[in-house]
Amino acid sequence: TNIGYLARLNYSFGGKYYLTTSLRRDGASVFGADNKWGNFGAVGIAWRISEENFMDSYNFIDDLKLKLSWGQNGNQGLDPYTTLSQVANGPSGGLRYQFSNTGSEIYYGLVQSTLGNSTLGWESTETWNTGFSSAWLNNRLFVDLDIYFSQTTDQIFQRNIPVMTGFKTVFASLGQVDNSGLELSVRSINIHKNNFNWSSTVTYWQNNNKLAKLYGEDNDGDGVEDDDIGNSLFIGEPLRPYFGYMQDGIVQEGDDEYIALTGASPGSPKYADLDGEEGITSQDRTIL
Repeated sequence: TNIGYLARLNYSFGGKYYLTTSLRRDGASVFGADNKWGNFGAVGIAWRISEENFMDSYNFIDDLKLKLSWGQNGNQGLDPYTTLSQVANGPSGGLRYQFSNTGSEIYYGLVQSTLGNSTLGWESTETWNTGFSSAWLNNRLFVDLDIYFSQTTDQIFQRNIPVMTGFKTVFASLGQVDNSGLELSVRSINIHKNNFNWSSTVTYWQNNNKLAKLYGEDNDGDGVEDDDIGNSLFIGEPLRPYFGYMQDGIVQEGDDEYIALTGASPGSPKYADLDGEEGITSQDRTIL
């Protein structure tokens, strides 16, 4: 079940200045009992500079609008009942328990199959966006540019946990993921006739993401927040990087010391020793 409330205000003055504001309050039953509601605001301003008097001499510009906006958006990317501790029972759960001496009657048990999380709630993204839209040369050329900076907090993901808890995974929230990028679009109307039209469009986009915060844990006491190696999450790095051993050539027959330390045979991949300790251990892994 979903429910939402939305309030919006739009205002324009003289065909030059524009203001849009909105406020949302959304609720979703898929989230945990402690965190089903989210509030999201937004505000945007725009200036159609081409309507100003000082632009009259620039007759090759047909339309030019500058824009700046800030806003929040919520994501509820969860299946129903994901935040609840679910139960498997009977034959479907593989739970055949026999509680009689005669064997004439079979009873089936219950088991908790998933680990719930009552605090799991809305994933929220806060974004700054700026840019312009424009038309040139009697509306034959259109150029649009957007530059954005965003922070996503409480991003929902499935976290691997120690199996001795009785479960392998649990849905949890990341601390913060930062994104920045740009989108550029150039469209031209090359030929416009009654019986023939030809237009061209070129687009370019770039996005960079970085994990800024995780769980706030410092288990090794070094004063720096811990990475989550088991889930391939590293603070200050992009999401889901390749993490492993850096290959440094091929083991040769004369690499006696490397062969003695690692047990590798000639022809096998040779890995770089990054931690300075003898041999190749898990401490030699790096982001590739």
